[in-house]
Amino acid sequence: MSRLTVRVVEARGLTAADAGGKSDPYAEVRIMNKTTDLLPTIGHLGKSNVCKTKTIRNTLSPIWNEEFTFDSSSPMTDMIEVKVYDWDRFSTNDCLGVVMIPVGQTLAMGRVDQWYNLTEPLVNLTGRRARGSIHLIISSFGMGSMGMTPPQPITTAPGVYGGAPMVAPAYGAPAYGAPAYGAPAGYPPAGGYPPAGGYPPAAGYPPAGGYPPAGGYAPAGYPPAGGYAGYPPPM
Repeated sequence: MSRLTVRVVEARGLTAADAGGKSDPYAEVRIMNKTTDLLPTIGHLGKSNVCKTKTIRNTLSPIWNEEFTFDSSSPMTDMIEVKVYDWDRFSTNDCLGVVMIPVGQTLAMGRVDQWYNLTEPLVNLTGRRARGSIHLIISSFGMGSMGMTPPQPITTAPGVYGGAPMVAPAYGAPAYGAPAYGAPAGYPPAGGYPPAGGYPPAAGYPPAGGYPPAGGYAPAGYPPAGGYAGYPPPM
């Protein structure tokens, strides 16, 4: 769900619908859904969704400066429809022009302050040519079904995100003295990383006489010079 405010500021250069060369204009604004409003430019099928400005008498350049708020359930397909009418006391009000604006376009821009040219409705019962333009200011509040939400600022203290201490990444200097991920205290060692040739061997390793031969060291006095008594057995 997305929320919009549409301010109908003014219009200029409207078609003269009355005999005196003037009109009595007012504007109607609504959110049009293509799946529920089958004939949006012929008439308003859902009157409860329509907001109407006051009527300004005897002018072709009315100033309304009225604001209306709407909810859009399908912002990627909904349209903002603004129609300007000439009010008549004893006959049907004449449509002086219409403008259609995609809701998704206004959401992408955040705020639109623009003049729009009025065009003729799909069915023009009076035969008059639409003329003039209308000044609208449209603001959007929320992304709704577009699946987007505005980013929220971090308001916690430095080094804390959502109340939890920040830990430095595995590469680079630790933040605020914290150790690297998964590293125990005191890592790396105080003396730094081992030299290119590796750590020096511990004292006494290997033995002074070198490594034992492949067959291993023979124990002292093994075998005895004369062999073991009775071993090997006589032939």
